[in-house]
Amino acid sequence: NTGEGFRILQAITGMASALGLTMVAEGVEDLQSLGKLESLGVHSIQGFYFSPPVDADQFSLLLKDHS
Repeated sequence: NTGEGFRILQAITGMASALGLTMVAEGVEDLQSLGKLESLGVHSIQGFYFSPPVDADQFSLLLKDHS
């Protein structure tokens, strides 16, 4: 159930925040998920929404293109 999953995510992010931990979400695939995670205060987000996996050479080129 999506609602139950979101409540679990709220609990986890609440505990992490209370402990002063930095949160990283992996596997984000769509804008809706991104918005929910941002609203919960997740600090870093990665996944297919931003880019499919790339090898080291491709990653190096991506960094050069965006610097």
